[in-house]
Amino acid sequence: MTVDYHKAFFQPVSSSGFMVKDKNYFRLITHYADYLNPKDHDEDEIPNQVNKSIQTTRRFDALKLWFTLRIIGKEGLGNYIDRIIRVSAEAAEVLEQDPHFELLNHSDISALVFRYSADPFKTFDLNRINTYIKSQLYKQGNALTAGTKVNGQFYLKFTILNPLTTIEDIKSILIIIKKYGNEYIAIN
Repeated sequence: MTVDYHKAFFQPVSSSGFMVKDKNYFRLITHYADYLNPKDHDEDEIPNQVNKSIQTTRRFDALKLWFTLRIIGKEGLGNYIDRIIRVSAEAAEVLEQDPHFELLNHSDISALVFRYSADPFKTFDLNRINTYIKSQLYKQGNALTAGTKVNGQFYLKFTILNPLTTIEDIKSILIIIKKYGNEYIAIN
């Protein structure tokens, strides 16, 4: 099993885990090289850190997770995750109730894929409108959304990972998105 602590446990990039039920499975990915981890060191029971980590000589990335668990604890992390799930569900409701938006999915955790939808009585290229919106958000610096394509169509995406994000924050961003969507329609 692999776990990306970067997103799931609020860690900086490069924090993940690879776990197996039986440590003997690690032998399947062991490779011996004389300059790095000679096989006879195992036979002679000489300590060898290379066999304890796939990353070998890289920095101690697990320290970040250790500090988080020590300071926030599993209950604190659980509360953060619960908040994120709650705000994501509320954001999905707001998107569904607003005729300016089209929600593509409901999220189990925190990712919402949606797009600005133009006036239904006019024909507009929704890919262009939403690409314009994403570009304007970036250029103006007042919000940032991700973008993705689904079945060749461009969508905006919220990945809500900050436990301090509120539904009011999301609503504020949606107001800005509507502003840029309406602006695109007005100039085209």
